[in-house]
Amino acid sequence: MNNALWSSAAQLFNRGGLVVASILLSTRLNTDSFAAYSYFYLTVSMIATYAALGMGVTASKFFAESSISEDKPPIGSLWLLSIVFGVIVSIVLLTIPNSWVDGELDTPSWLYAVGVLIITLGIIPNGGILGLEKYAQATFVSALSTIVLLVGTLLFSTSGNSSHAIYIYIAANLIQTIGTVIIVTKTLGITYLKDTIIFTSESFNKILMFTGPMIGVSILSASGPWIMGRIMLTQPMGNENFSLYAIGMQWFSLALFLPGMVSRVLLPRLIRSGFEYNNVDESKKTVRYACLITMLLATVTACICSILSPWLLSMYGDIYTGKSWVIIGFLFSAACLAPANTLGNAIISKNGQLKWLIITSTWFIILIVSYATTIGLGIKGSIISLFIAALTMSTLSYFIAKRMNLV
Repeated sequence: MNNALWSSAAQLFNRGGLVVASILLSTRLNTDSFAAYSYFYLTVSMIATYAALGMGVTASKFFAESSISEDKPPIGSLWLLSIVFGVIVSIVLLTIPNSWVDGELDTPSWLYAVGVLIITLGIIPNGGILGLEKYAQATFVSALSTIVLLVGTLLFSTSGNSSHAIYIYIAANLIQTIGTVIIVTKTLGITYLKDTIIFTSESFNKILMFTGPMIGVSILSASGPWIMGRIMLTQPMGNENFSLYAIGMQWFSLALFLPGMVSRVLLPRLIRSGFEYNNVDESKKTVRYACLITMLLATVTACICSILSPWLLSMYGDIYTGKSWVIIGFLFSAACLAPANTLGNAIISKNGQLKWLIITSTWFIILIVSYATTIGLGIKGSIISLFIAALTMSTLSYFIAKRMNLV
């Protein structure tokens, strides 16, 4: 229970801080500058996910196993590979034409490179926080990062200039990354990490067996919303619709923060409990209850925020008056997706990462095809697409988990 509360608090700081910062910026920046800021953090998050190559979930598994496995998992090798890929992707961003990534919003490529590198460097330690269940310490780091984000936004963001807001966003992520690195390093010890830098065929096979399918999962899950946003920017009223889309995605993420807390706590527990062989009935009950709790939390959050949506949207400025239905649509799309991550973690804990890749691929295809057929509806098309894809993913996850005797 304590882990759940601390995980919830950390998630609230991370996602809530970004929402509050965006509310503040929407009243200080013009539409184009706010679109540039929103596009930046969506893009660096997506590219960092590419650079991580699915290693975040792999890290959670390895760190969880570090206290129960006689053979030390190759955590050091995984971490070093993550750093190398992050550096490579950042260098690539510095060398390619700026127009390939900036969405014609004139944000310098070096900012994308720095943002991606900082977030990528935090992927493995963030996975370590989950695997080691160091939620309380991580919460304090998240609180400090959020304070920097909000104070910096208040003090340094100026009208019509997104650059200062982007600097603050990068600084907050840097603090988050440094904090998690310190926690994980202090917990395991530098000696342990050095000893697990093992470059043998066995260590690489262990990494690739789990990471391989998760690379596809990470790429697809990060690409879907970004592709919709990029296409949206090319349509009539692109900047205005994208600004609404960015706001909606923030509330989509916020609606999932409590369900995400349940999912985050569940994975290391299932791994440690020997889910494959022991206490199957008890584990099945745990997964069922977790799914019900995530659905309830997301639905209650969606209902409460829907009631408050006119007021919530008014905080972003008068330009969005009368469009509270956008927040409502994204909230209930999130509620449909809520049980999927919990079921996915249960599937992954039983080495079902290939099945999870199939589920994610189906979600991605349905999302993009749905948006392609509803693109003429503007922001409504993105809501419809997210809802259909989320419902499909949760349903498919349930049937596959049931077939694997997980629920």
